[in-house]
Amino acid sequence: MIRMLSMLCSLLIFTFFSTAILAAAQSNKSESDRKALLCFKSGILLDLDGVLSSWMDDSLNFCSWRGVTCSSSYPSRVVHLELSSSHLTGRISGCIGNLTSLSQINLTDNHLSGAIPDELGKLPVLRTLLLAANNLEGDIPDSLGTSLSLSYVNLANNTLTGVIPDSLASSPSLNMLILSRNNLSGQIPAKLFSNSSKLTIAWLVLSHYLFTTCHHSHTLAWVTIALLGRYHLTLVTLYQSSRF
Repeated sequence: MIRMLSMLCSLLIFTFFSTAILAAAQSNKSESDRKALLCFKSGILLDLDGVLSSWMDDSLNFCSWRGVTCSSSYPSRVVHLELSSSHLTGRISGCIGNLTSLSQINLTDNHLSGAIPDELGKLPVLRTLLLAANNLEGDIPDSLGTSLSLSYVNLANNTLTGVIPDSLASSPSLNMLILSRNNLSGQIPAKLFSNSSKLTIAWLVLSHYLFTTCHHSHTLAWVTIALLGRYHLTLVTLYQSSRF
């Protein structure tokens, strides 16, 4: 009898400490999200509309911050960042890569400059990345192509340079890619038009682009390529499905 009571006490103590450790770990994840959001805010130099005014260091309830959507499960994690058309000026901090439950980021139509953080492509469940209509520059990160979750990427209307990474053209998950109105150069990866590509829509407006290796593909629902010359515009539609 005494032995059974001893075993029961040990089990209760083990359960108590296990629960406490689990709760602490979950709390740390939420705190990590709060710190990541504040770190992202630190990269914003000008917030004319005061969109981030609720993002305060002494505020623990980050799920109520404007533009932030959290999961309904416990602990609450940031799953959606919606700050489009918010007149934000600054840079996208790599700290955003610590928001590991993010599934959608929409920073369209702001005044964000600098490079696209490599950390964005490493977010494990990110499906939608919308960064169009900013002043982003530099190369497209290879990590966006190696992501196993990204399905929709819109980087249109920026000042991105360099080439389309081969990894992006052969992404295992990407369904829609929009790169129009950038300063990309080089050759369009042949993989973009291969039967193995999962892309259903690719809208590319590429300045001074060479496309000697382009091929038709039945997997591509619509591919439009525009070559922007200095004084003229040549539009080439490579393939258009009857579904559109």
